[in-house]
Amino acid sequence: MKNKISFKIFAILLVTALALGLMLSLAACNKDGERFGKDVRFGVNNEKLDFMGTTNEGGTIGFIEELALDMDQTYFEFKKDGTVHGQIQTREDLFEILDDVLGLLSQYFGVDISDFSSIDLSQWFSSYVDPMFPGFSDKLKDGDLAGALELVHQSLGFNIVGMDMSKPEFKAVVKEVGETGMLNVQSLLDCIPSDTVLKLTMDWNYYIRTVKGADGKEQKAIYVGDDVAANYKQTQPFAIFTMTEGKKRELILRIEFMKITLALIEA
Repeated sequence: MKNKISFKIFAILLVTALALGLMLSLAACNKDGERFGKDVRFGVNNEKLDFMGTTNEGGTIGFIEELALDMDQTYFEFKKDGTVHGQIQTREDLFEILDDVLGLLSQYFGVDISDFSSIDLSQWFSSYVDPMFPGFSDKLKDGDLAGALELVHQSLGFNIVGMDMSKPEFKAVVKEVGETGMLNVQSLLDCIPSDTVLKLTMDWNYYIRTVKGADGKEQKAIYVGDDVAANYKQTQPFAIFTMTEGKKRELILRIEFMKITLALIEA
């Protein structure tokens, strides 16, 4: 049953995570902007979330969250020191009940990766990953996923924690991916212990500014970024959270060319 999973959901989560990291790392910030007066945590707002047309209509996103994620440990926290920490964490028992989870995803989404015994990543590596993170593929060929991910961490502020990447069987799978460019999902899943809890973390700086929208009205926006943040006058931001005030503050990030809307609401 482990060879059944929603390939669409897998692809959406992978592409979104990388795209979001790239967008936010390139977004310009004004160092003269404001910060929150205290640490503020935002959770995911399912009602306004949209991943390439996958919305919460009929409870779809909520269903996936309930199956796979610990939503109490999935959030973005904007801190008064000007940093923002985001994380997405799996359920503690996800890999214990993986057979059931993958079976339900296959049943409800109708995609069986037995039709995709391996996923060809070679073109993706050569066209996108290696130019952005020189040495990434070489690290994989050495079986060093931790080293490859560290290149991403240093560049985009992303990290993955919770898994022992030094085990020989895991390094062998990674080395095979590096040498062939093919990701065998089944082999990867077989290397993950049942008590594993994975966490994708994101750490950046942020500034709040008052901007004018297309309608001429002023609104709050949160600019997120690191090295290029200081050069806001020379760069054009294209990934900015807009913030609306109400009973609870809401944040919206739209990535138009990917048709993705990331929606957060104050916890």
